[in-house]
Amino acid sequence: MAGIVNKTEFPHDASSSNTSARTIKDTVSGIYILNRALVSDGIDQAFEMIRKQMQAYAACTLETYPPTKPVWTWRIPERFIVDDAYIELEDGTKIADAKEKMG
Repeated sequence: MAGIVNKTEFPHDASSSNTSARTIKDTVSGIYILNRALVSDGIDQAFEMIRKQMQAYAACTLETYPPTKPVWTWRIPERFIVDDAYIELEDGTKIADAKEKMG
């Protein structure tokens, strides 16, 4: 499990250029296609992409925690990886397939 910790106040400037907005849009587009289950490789990749984006504006670190570690009122769950998942109609037609999104 990972999380981003901002070490300094993140600057916000409403007058930022379209270049910054485009970079954020690119980052979000890259994150969208990932399988971002709570304890998956995809969420780690998403946090890393966000960390790289934030580094241009503020010092931040990516903190990780091992499975089963107690954190506040719960424990970090074990990692799981989805290799194959789909929803299929009775006639065999797949109407949702995780492999299409996972690449």
